[in-house]
Amino acid sequence: MAGINIFDKQGYLDWNKIFKVTKKCPFIWVTGNRGCGKTYGCLSKVWSTGDTFMYLRRTQKQADIVSKPDTHPLKALEADGIVPTLTTKAVAKDLTGIYLAEPSEDGEKYLASGLPRGYISSISCFSSLRGLSFEEVKYLVYDEFC
Repeated sequence: MAGINIFDKQGYLDWNKIFKVTKKCPFIWVTGNRGCGKTYGCLSKVWSTGDTFMYLRRTQKQADIVSKPDTHPLKALEADGIVPTLTTKAVAKDLTGIYLAEPSEDGEKYLASGLPRGYISSISCFSSLRGLSFEEVKYLVYDEFC
């Protein structure tokens, strides 16, 4: 039986195809070499749906690193013009929201606008997030799970 080619002509993962062939699957696990579009492509696809997502890392230290406005996981998509300017803001202990950004009055920094489009947390601390339903979250992206 032949497998499904999940790569595009440039050698990157084809997330449109992956989402299509796994539509009824509750989980999609993708492993691959560095630079094949696992994180970038998945976050681009998830963002394009307009749905809220949760971006998870294994440890809280890893989540803390990518929870800053200058290092959030969509920063490369932002630089490439795929997503608008974004910023991050703490929602609760060990939970950060990813927001559309609006410039402050003095233009020195960006402020969070509206509701979070995504969240950042870690597997190691996720069980401590009590009292939050996350019913608006449609996608979980568990990155760098090894």
